[in-house]
Amino acid sequence: MLLIPVIFLLALVFLPQWWVRFIMHKHGGDVACLPGTGREFAEYIRDKYELPIKIEETELGDHYDPIMKTVRLNRLHFHKKSLTAIAIAAHEMGHALQHHLHDSRLTWRTRLVSFSGKIEKIALIAMLSSPIVGLISQSPRLTLLIFVISYLGIINTVMIQLITLPVEWDASFNKALPLLHETHQFPVKDMQAMNAVLLAAALTYVAASLSSLLNFFRWFRSGRPI
Repeated sequence: MLLIPVIFLLALVFLPQWWVRFIMHKHGGDVACLPGTGREFAEYIRDKYELPIKIEETELGDHYDPIMKTVRLNRLHFHKKSLTAIAIAAHEMGHALQHHLHDSRLTWRTRLVSFSGKIEKIALIAMLSSPIVGLISQSPRLTLLIFVISYLGIINTVMIQLITLPVEWDASFNKALPLLHETHQFPVKDMQAMNAVLLAAALTYVAASLSSLLNFFRWFRSGRPI
């Protein structure tokens, strides 16, 4: 009886990851008739809305850096004329537009992420030291404090994922899709393909949120954050 819900939950977590790779690869080929590369589309949106941002190539994943006000696209999306490249560039420009419009959700996520590294380091130290502290001190209160600090790292991860989900969904469907429509440069078939890319990308954040929540409940039930 327990096997069916376990399989269902695993499917919710892992199928979106497979789906996004499939969709991005499917629409990742060069299309000569497209008006430009991912970089050129991002520059077009930047100039149209007079956004004070930079657009750079990166070896890391595609992202918008609100601190440096920079959209960064990986090598393929930066140079390639593909529907995937255009859709991803539109998504990251959606984040830039959120920042320009002072979206409170993006602001909260940026603030939380800026502290998350410190919180995770403290929580990891507490987690690794808890058995030793418990044996040496023999103090239930101190042991409880260590566990509480350890759980801060877990809660921090869950909060980031839960805040990230609506931010990413808004960037894709309330910002990127309208940006793509407003150009009047893409036929219906291309718009459908780019909508599929954006949906697939959004599902990865849904999967990440579910994974974080599942881990939290598993750790909570076990009584120890490991």
